[in-house]
Amino acid sequence: MEARNEECPRRQTRENSGSDSDVSGSYANSRTRNLLVINLCNPFSLGGAAIASSLVRLLGSIPGVILTTMPTRPRDALIYAEKYGMCSESFIRHFWFREKASKTRTLLASSIPLLLGLSLCLVSKTLRRLGISCRDSFSRYDAIIDLNSDALNEYYGSTYPLFTLINIAMATTSGKPVIICPCSISYFKNPLFRLLARTVLNRVDLIMLREERSRKNLSLLGVAKPKIIVSPDLAFLMEPRRTFQLEKTFEIPLRNRWKNPLVGITPSGIIHNYAFPNEKDSISEKYSKYISIMATITDFAIEKLDANVILIAHSLSEGGELASFSDEDDRTHCKRIYELVRNKKSTRIVKGNYAADEIKWLIGKCDLFIGCRMHSTIASTSMCVPTIPVAYGEKFEGVIGDAVGQSSQIVRIDTDHKTFLSQLELVILQSWERRNEIRKELEKRIAAIKESAQAPVLLIKEILDSLDRE
Repeated sequence: MEARNEECPRRQTRENSGSDSDVSGSYANSRTRNLLVINLCNPFSLGGAAIASSLVRLLGSIPGVILTTMPTRPRDALIYAEKYGMCSESFIRHFWFREKASKTRTLLASSIPLLLGLSLCLVSKTLRRLGISCRDSFSRYDAIIDLNSDALNEYYGSTYPLFTLINIAMATTSGKPVIICPCSISYFKNPLFRLLARTVLNRVDLIMLREERSRKNLSLLGVAKPKIIVSPDLAFLMEPRRTFQLEKTFEIPLRNRWKNPLVGITPSGIIHNYAFPNEKDSISEKYSKYISIMATITDFAIEKLDANVILIAHSLSEGGELASFSDEDDRTHCKRIYELVRNKKSTRIVKGNYAADEIKWLIGKCDLFIGCRMHSTIASTSMCVPTIPVAYGEKFEGVIGDAVGQSSQIVRIDTDHKTFLSQLELVILQSWERRNEIRKELEKRIAAIKESAQAPVLLIKEILDSLDRE
């Protein structure tokens, strides 16, 4: 990975704290403000990394702001510092989460700091109400920003929403403004989660949503007290990065080497959990069907479009050689698809551990893109590449369908496998015929989306300005 020669966002805010700026407006001459970002996205998810790096850059544009981020794990801080140019000194240890080798040990190691942290926050809140000054974990910060993105839903089980809501609940006891950055929120089926979500979310100051569907879900949950707005996913703002090392060691010959069209495919290691719901297969059998279908689609694109195909992972893990990657790493699933492809000479796998902005540059080189990870389709549509999202949840329809205007391009996987395959093949052919038209449609939409995606920094600035007036 080539080293980044970029100014540290935290250092920039200190140096610019007295400057005038179009973004900062009247806030340019106000005093320094400390912001804390909680629920920082997992950097092994390239979509999460795109969101986090975009937010840090946005907040770094506000003079007078000193930014601190709280990743879940120490390794996350190292990755963000190395790959995304974030300052190592801007990270702090998570207030209570302590990851260990097993889930049981993690639970035991985290429970005591969690109980102590919650107790301190509640005691501090009570003392403040009595007019007694008391410091807690949040005392040094002027506002807390939540970056959960996609954790407040039940698609990925109960751990993620519970973890996220606990962190937000602790922040709301501080008496400081709590802001939730653009995210998706579902209507929880579990009544306990509905109660917890309603209680916690009604105590924050501002909730930004990625799509109108989440606004309806909040209404159903009974969340109405915070200010609620819809703003595009922050990942739309991430700029692609072309690097020498990427080109030097590139496993994928691009258009300057191949004259044929280039089709990109991003598989998913979790999408089979939501696939083919009416078929009585086990999860492993559904996975096998999904991998087989994606291999069939690879050959279909090669043969019908006279194309070359690149299999691109958008969710990674630690590890070295491709053979050693776990099932959590989509490079594993790329490899399994490749093994079933007939036209191997026209197919390649991206094996390297690249950053999100590098992969976005690669996706931008495609003539057609098929994405089973939503943020891979944000990368492609924001580069105006004709895109076919393979959807398993509301967020695809809300973000890529409604906001980007590509509803007709979405193919849902929650049908039977034969219908899914035939629909995907049909949309591939239709998209190829309409590729120039689709590209023009995207060009019109994306400029406005990127402009709207600046909303979080302006709203956060308004909240900080209101603190100055108090």
